Amino acid sequence: MAKRRLVTALKIIGVVLVVLVAIAVGLFIYAVHVAGKVWESMAASDDYAISGDQLTEKAFKDASVATVRGMTLRLVRYRAHPFMAEYRMVIEVTAGNSRSSRELEPDSGGMSTVKLCNNTDGSLLLEDNASILEISSAGDIRKVEDTTSQVARCAWPVGKFGYGDVGGYGFQPAAPDRP
Repeated sequence: MAKRRLVTALKIIGVVLVVLVAIAVGLFIYAVHVAGKVWESMAASDDYAISGDQLTEKAFKDASVATVRGMTLRLVRYRAHPFMAEYRMVIEVTAGNSRSSRELEPDSGGMSTVKLCNNTDGSLLLEDNASILEISSAGDIRKVEDTTSQVARCAWPVGKFGYGDVGGYGFQPAAPDRP
C-alpha cells in the first residue's frame, strides 16, 4: 500500500513538474516575442535614426566645441543604439557666415577619439577611426581620399575630441609644450 501511494505521489509530482516547465517555456517564448516587438518599434522610431538632415532630439548625447583660427568646430554625438554605447558623430563647422556639416564614422563603443591638427597648407585635418577630413579656412569639409598623400600629413596637433584626464567627453587641446 505504501509503495502504491509513493508511486501515485511521484506521478502527481511528475505531472506538476511537466506543467510548470511548460508554463516556464511559454513565458520565455512570450518574453522573447515582446522584446522583439519592443526592439522593432525602437529601431523603426526616429529616436535613433537620422530624419532628413537632422538627428532627433531624443537621440542627442552631447556636443563638444573647439574654436580654431576663427572657425568653430562642433562635434555632436547621437545615440545610434538604444542599449549599447554606439554613437553617430557629426562635425559642424562654422566659418564666418558659412556653415557645413558632415557625418563621421560611427563610434561603436563610446570611446572614439577624433584628432584635430593643422596642415601645412593652412587647412585643418580631422582624423577619426577610418577616415581623414580636410577643413578649409572657408569652413568647407572634404574627405581626403588618398591618406598617404602630403595633404593628409599633420603638421602640428591642435587637440582631440575625446575623453580627457579629468573625465567627460569634450575637446582636449594639445599640450602647450608640443609643437
